[in-house]
Amino acid sequence: MKKLFSCGAILLSFVAVTSAQQNQNLNNTEMHVLPVQGNVYMLVAAGGNITLQVGSDGVLVVDTQYAPLSEKILAAIRTLSKGPIRYVINTTYDADHTGGNEPIRKAGSTIAGGNVAGDIQDAAEGAQIIAHDNVLMRMDGR
Repeated sequence: MKKLFSCGAILLSFVAVTSAQQNQNLNNTEMHVLPVQGNVYMLVAAGGNITLQVGSDGVLVVDTQYAPLSEKILAAIRTLSKGPIRYVINTTYDADHTGGNEPIRKAGSTIAGGNVAGDIQDAAEGAQIIAHDNVLMRMDGR
């Protein structure tokens, strides 16, 4: 019985912390840009970290944190590159990794040409999002 009670207490603690993180006020969140190596950077704020690769063709973004941080994320990206955001890669479907997908995607454009030009019909409409099918299904409510 003690083990069951302990497990229940741990589970409740985890749920409380997770709920508090999701309901946190992100207005005062600071965005930190940390160099990793060469043209690779890490953005640190609330939630999952963002990885950026900045090149002459544009910017690759890995994860997009929470939606309310999108303006701060874009401002941080613009301190590193004025080039377009070309691709967003999601590593999981959690909100702290995918919340900013829509505004970050809209701020970019995809490279399309050669033998793939006809395959990417919405290339001019924003950056392409790359993720496992399970991410799309989970975000789509399936």
